[in-house]
Amino acid sequence: MKEIYVIPKGEGDGSLNSPCSLEKARELVRKNNKDMSSDIIVYLEGGTYHLTTPFVLTPEDSGTNGFNVCWRNKPEAIPVFSGAQTITNWSLHDSEKNIWKAFVSEGLYFEHLWKDGMRLHRAWSGWNPKEFKNTRKGVKVIDKDLDVSNWKNIEDIIVTKKFWWSHIPGEVQSIHNYELKVNPKRVKTYNVPKTAIGVSHPDDIYWMNHYPVKMADTAIENAYELLTDEGEWYLNRSDSTLFYKPYKSDDFNPKSELIYSLLKTFILLDGTEQSPINNIEIEGIRFEYSGGTKLGITAGSPTEPTSAITPKPENVLQINAGQSITVKSNTFLHIGADAIHFDLLGKDIRIIGNGFGDISRAAISLNQTNLIISEESKHRILPENAHKFFEDIEVSNNYVRYTGLDDTGAAIVYSEFSRNVKVFHNEIREVPTMAIRNGWRFLGWTKHAANIEYAWNKTSDVGLANKEDFGALYISCCDTEGSSIHHNFINGVGIKKGNIGIYLDVNVYYTKIYNNVCINMPQPLPNPAKKDIDKPSEFGGWMGLVICEHNEIFNNWTDSHLTTDISPPDKRVEPSPTNKFHNNYYHPQDSKEWPKGAREVMDKAGISAKYQNIKQIIDSELDKGYIPLDTLYTFSKSGTKSSFSVFS
Repeated sequence: MKEIYVIPKGEGDGSLNSPCSLEKARELVRKNNKDMSSDIIVYLEGGTYHLTTPFVLTPEDSGTNGFNVCWRNKPEAIPVFSGAQTITNWSLHDSEKNIWKAFVSEGLYFEHLWKDGMRLHRAWSGWNPKEFKNTRKGVKVIDKDLDVSNWKNIEDIIVTKKFWWSHIPGEVQSIHNYELKVNPKRVKTYNVPKTAIGVSHPDDIYWMNHYPVKMADTAIENAYELLTDEGEWYLNRSDSTLFYKPYKSDDFNPKSELIYSLLKTFILLDGTEQSPINNIEIEGIRFEYSGGTKLGITAGSPTEPTSAITPKPENVLQINAGQSITVKSNTFLHIGADAIHFDLLGKDIRIIGNGFGDISRAAISLNQTNLIISEESKHRILPENAHKFFEDIEVSNNYVRYTGLDDTGAAIVYSEFSRNVKVFHNEIREVPTMAIRNGWRFLGWTKHAANIEYAWNKTSDVGLANKEDFGALYISCCDTEGSSIHHNFINGVGIKKGNIGIYLDVNVYYTKIYNNVCINMPQPLPNPAKKDIDKPSEFGGWMGLVICEHNEIFNNWTDSHLTTDISPPDKRVEPSPTNKFHNNYYHPQDSKEWPKGAREVMDKAGISAKYQNIKQIIDSELDKGYIPLDTLYTFSKSGTKSSFSVFS
């Protein structure tokens, strides 16, 4: 077995006593991987590897003959890959408001900022500011004492709208007649095309496309005039000045430091469709402080097919066309994009025992940006897409906390062009919407996703974005036999009624749902006669099926009578006779004793004992301080909070 040793700023030959740089190690790998007879281990010594550009591995760096090239921490060492850059030399700008300023390099622009490991919020209005009203084109000032015509750098101002499951950010294009008008081209990309629905009447397109804009909660971000609360900041890039209003407890002074990052990708495994990269392991590395953009969406979101802008795949660990790739026992903290993103295609992928905290988008994302999409691709696998599937995927024993901060996306998300996906023993908490889901953004409705298994996962405090019509565990577009959701423990799905613990949504067939425990679930409207959880009624609850057939739901435990089934082929809002509910058990919320089978699931779901240490690492970092998600997505500086619900 070949061993290579690396140290930050190393200048040696790669031996134990003379460690080298990352670049030198890559050179040594290429000299030894042409005809491998054992693994090559690249040991990373402890210390901080300050990166300003991605460290790139190509197919030339792959393992051969079935052996792996392993980039891993030296035993007991903690190598830290960091994109952090600091800002200091502060002066007091406004003593009355306690706003400080620092000059930055000309042209510098970033969208995320941290102090002492805590993410700071860019200056914003909070949700539904009383001085503005929502319009189809943006937001309009209704407080005539507020003059927005003098606001600077209007092209940097962001208006975000959220409604139901939609999350639509757009940059302001102009300010005219007291209205901040959002770039219409940006908003239009979130529209659901008429050819995409296929399950609703065409008139429902109005509901899908206009209500999220017209009825949405709104927030305005990134203007100096919005810099009113402690912990907020604003970057005026026209004069290269950063403004910050510190917390009173900060003891802020001219030498205080804030952290930003321009680096989006730390390690790039850069294969292609024609030449994948393979047999690589990444293990035991701490990744921290990456940049990103708040515009656009993770590739796997939103729920519907849209043309919404997917940022260029530049995520912390970016794997393009990877096969036989293992990502194990790493930590990802303070990330401005996706933490792990697989793109183009992939096979034999193992994502095991990693920890994620303070992530702007998804913790784990497997989504192709190279698919050929057409009306025909909804119903069959196009020949040009056949080789692009993600296949044989294991996602296990990962700890995910505080993700989806910019796009309210799922914590773990993969496309409907996926087969043989096993997601088990993960623990997910404090996320804005879904814990685990696949998408149907890419119109792969039938004959695509297959053999999906969610087992022994634990979720809690999901759905904190104040949205609805989503599930903690979600599957769609999976119409072949062999999928199952079992032995999962789901604790809550948000504060709105129209959410579901386990959600099968559109063309899910022959899936078995059993031995799950769902507590703190949405409750039905008062109806003394409704006592049978095996008979679907209203929307929401512990279990839901929409346009799904031939599924079996049995031997689950829940504290809600509420179940949903809107699934017959003729699309009437009635239960489908082919979906079989039986032997599911209601347990009152105020009862302390659960049956033995339920107790076993509650005790054993989540991360296995072997990987428990990753929770301690993430929790110890986040517990230093952060903005709670339920505050982040309901907070209003003016005291006006959203109350509209389509299901209440």
